[in-house]
Amino acid sequence: MIKALGRTDYGSLASLFYPSGTPVLAYTGPEVGCPSAKADRLLDPFVSEPLDYFNAFIPEVERHNKWKQHSNVYATTQGASTDKYPNFKPFSAAEIDINVGLLIRNGLSPVPDFRYNFTPPSSNFVFGDDRVIAALPGGYGRYKEFRAFFHLQDPRLAEPPDQPFWKLKPIFDVVRTNSEELWYLGKHVSLDEQDCGFQGRSALKDKIKFKKEGDGFLADCICEGGYTWTFHFRRDPLPISSLEKDAADLHNRCLMLLERFPFDWNCVWMDNLFISRRFMQWGYKRNVLMVGVARASGRGVPDSVVQVEAKTVGELARVAGTVKVARTADFKILAASIYDNKPVHVLTSIHNKVDMVEKVRKIWDVTESRKRDLEYNRLNVIDDYNNNMNGVDIADQLRNQYRLDGPWMRQRKWWFALFLWALGVATVNAYLLYRRQCQLRGVDEKKVLNHLEFNTKLAESLCFGEGNLVAGEARGRTRVVIGRKRGLVSPTQPPGKKQKENTSVNTSKGGIDA
Repeated sequence: MIKALGRTDYGSLASLFYPSGTPVLAYTGPEVGCPSAKADRLLDPFVSEPLDYFNAFIPEVERHNKWKQHSNVYATTQGASTDKYPNFKPFSAAEIDINVGLLIRNGLSPVPDFRYNFTPPSSNFVFGDDRVIAALPGGYGRYKEFRAFFHLQDPRLAEPPDQPFWKLKPIFDVVRTNSEELWYLGKHVSLDEQDCGFQGRSALKDKIKFKKEGDGFLADCICEGGYTWTFHFRRDPLPISSLEKDAADLHNRCLMLLERFPFDWNCVWMDNLFISRRFMQWGYKRNVLMVGVARASGRGVPDSVVQVEAKTVGELARVAGTVKVARTADFKILAASIYDNKPVHVLTSIHNKVDMVEKVRKIWDVTESRKRDLEYNRLNVIDDYNNNMNGVDIADQLRNQYRLDGPWMRQRKWWFALFLWALGVATVNAYLLYRRQCQLRGVDEKKVLNHLEFNTKLAESLCFGEGNLVAGEARGRTRVVIGRKRGLVSPTQPPGKKQKENTSVNTSKGGIDA
């Protein structure tokens, strides 16, 4: 046992637990995540638009062919032209994109009721927007038809009983596959769960009290810096036989994700829900290193390292700062604990030494009425954990920053909530891929789009892009057609600015071009 008395009482503890010459396993991929060779072939930040990045994750052929066809087939099987929707006409590829664009726009400018989007500004000062009305002829009625009949999967196919997420399989597969193929993982990644909230009824929904999102669907995800590289929902059965016979479903599911790594010796950071000594050994067999805070019991933390929570103030003063360290006989796993406000236990196969690092933070000095620096010590394993564990949290933050369902939209269809989640993941990944390419290609920081600008351009391109040319004369309005090529006038161009040559005005009659 090493008791903390002051900063100078710590030194490197490596010699106590690792013999000299212990090999350090080197990661075989890039130190920091970066676009793959495929991404560099498809996309160029100097030329490509946000829609091009979005298309890399959800290709146009997926939306324009499969989504359109499956939605129209489903509408036919439901007798869409009778009763409730007597004026229904088959969806065009443009309409699919327009409705997706309006959902992304709702994340930027959410409304308490989606029909408010289609009210003129003269009657709704807050939410009315003529451009939204112009984007989708048929207005809110057409949007309701989209919500009623939109389908990702072919409705003529029988739903397999062992695939509860069958309706979402097309978008899950395409987003997962492209996310993996377009990004080379860096050395440090995080493993944690993402939550897709849902307030309706579903047998697949989990009771979730530990996340702000609340009840919904949980997916285990591998993320780096907010980029969701791969995922698997917990209620979705494993597509392969059990990887480890003695492992719980949680660990087998995570091992399946870890086996998708293209390089050896990734460092995976996780919390105490996942980490255990046996799980780390299974990961080591697959050339994966792990570290995470661990529960004191039932997770393989050695008894010699376990610290018991103090019951009295005097006992707390006596044990505060105590550090304990142990290792396995094969030198693959190191266990450490430190008594901070409470005992914290850590298991790691990444670190080959335990040390204390000096940290400085600003605090408010009441006596001097000013901020001053406070020096303190932190265990190096804990410090590394704090700096590398947040990949999934950043992904949640970016997705929820402009979440497509906004704060008010509610879903009666459980699968539509997951569709919005997958759409949000694709949008965030597209944005992060764009930012990383701009950084690596030396694009002037002043010209790089921020998250808001990226999503705005993406929504505009989907609603007013090349091919989505909708006549507004039937509604008594003139529609400005916006092309997708860089340099064309933006739909949000301020009044009085001269439009460029490539901008045209479409006043022809009829509906949306297929």
